[in-house]
Amino acid sequence: MQELMSRQRYQEMTMTEMPAAFPWAQEALIVVAPGHLEIANRYLGDVESIVGKEALYGRLKFLRLTDTEEMGLRVYIDVEGLSEVRASAISDAGMAAIEASRRICAACGKPVMRRDRYCTDHAEQRVLFTDDLPSQPEMKSEDEVRPETNDIDIFAEVFPDVASDCCPDQQQRHEVPQIVVFSETDVAELEKSAEGKDSETRERIRAIVKKLRGTAAVKPLAMLRPDWREMLEKFEADFPNFGEFVEFLRDQFALCELGDKRIAIPPVLFDGPPGIGKTEVALSLAALIDTDAMELDMAMAQASSALSGSDAFWSNSKEGRLFELLAYGRTGNPLVFLDELDKVSGDERYRPDAALYQLLEPRTAKSFQDLSIPAVKLDASQVLWIAASNDLERVNAPIRSRFVVFNIPLPTPKQSAAIAHSIYRRLIERNAWGTAMTPDITDAVANRLAELPPRVMRMQLSQACGRAARQGRRELMAGDICFSAPAKRAGIGFVCETA
Repeated sequence: MQELMSRQRYQEMTMTEMPAAFPWAQEALIVVAPGHLEIANRYLGDVESIVGKEALYGRLKFLRLTDTEEMGLRVYIDVEGLSEVRASAISDAGMAAIEASRRICAACGKPVMRRDRYCTDHAEQRVLFTDDLPSQPEMKSEDEVRPETNDIDIFAEVFPDVASDCCPDQQQRHEVPQIVVFSETDVAELEKSAEGKDSETRERIRAIVKKLRGTAAVKPLAMLRPDWREMLEKFEADFPNFGEFVEFLRDQFALCELGDKRIAIPPVLFDGPPGIGKTEVALSLAALIDTDAMELDMAMAQASSALSGSDAFWSNSKEGRLFELLAYGRTGNPLVFLDELDKVSGDERYRPDAALYQLLEPRTAKSFQDLSIPAVKLDASQVLWIAASNDLERVNAPIRSRFVVFNIPLPTPKQSAAIAHSIYRRLIERNAWGTAMTPDITDAVANRLAELPPRVMRMQLSQACGRAARQGRRELMAGDICFSAPAKRAGIGFVCETA
């Protein structure tokens, strides 16, 4: 039998190197079996990417990864103040770590069958590494840092023994529905398929397998906010020409509230002239419901590979953007915005919208296969679809029939001014420099912007903020808004008024 990693080296890895790599974990009790060290490091990295390094200081109390089936992982992270989606994502990352720990030898990290705990070299080894290794004197024991009854252990659902003595209201925390986006079995099959392939294909498959095992297969679903009615009131004020769509959302969200509160709406198509805010509405909605989002310009897509990947037959095969969004994202019901759906063109066999026949039907979307990685099936049935067109008649009829269509009018001058205010507020919220600017624009600035379509407003406001900053001002003036005269339908040339 190979000599196991010495106890001293093991303690150096867990108590010194890991806290050094994750400074926010320095005060936590971290005890990990030698073969599971990489998994623990990966888990801490996932948590850091979900929450952010600065927000994690003092949250991790203990991380205990053992080699027994019933106690694969014990961890306590204080999730107070975090959104339910982020807390659930942390939990999902932990579940992925549990699964990973059951596939490798606890002593050395070699792959094993799920039912085994050790590889053949260490089959006789029956040491509970974490129980056998004392923590450093200055470290608190796990019992000392175990949460009180008013705290939350986000893994209590996985390990009832932890739940029984730490969290009486745990069931309420785990009301967030989850979805299995892909299966670990499929990932194992994908890994096996690399055998016998050329070196370039092998490396590509191994890289994908590594990424899949570094993300959660089970993902939370974006949930309906308790204040959704007030949220939609503000949403309608920000986008007044989308009033009919907002009414539709009110009905759909009311239905969500009757169910398990997961966000679910039928595919929606906005039809109307360019530049009226279709993209802004879609991406703003994704931000409001706290889910991942992707924008795909269908006019620029050359083939269906943009959505569903390129055939694995080709040497430069690449997974599609939907695969990346679902497999590597944080939520199981992301929002996908398909812009300019009426401008899809090309050979009928390779049209960019071909994959939509499957994806827009929940029944068939449950087993979506990216052409580049057919071994791994994705559950895309919860994806939220919003599309946009300028000429509805040019949208492929069978595809069009799968959408609820809304005809979006040009905003009135009064609505345009209100949109200008809302676009400015979102602009300063989304940029680090935004805190240095005034919280809103004057009516004079808004009225000048009202002459422009919403898409152009956003560009003009960004440039106007730069002009104001260059002159040492925090507030915009009407003269900061410069645009070409055709937008005002008054001749040609370039206009930049003075304040």
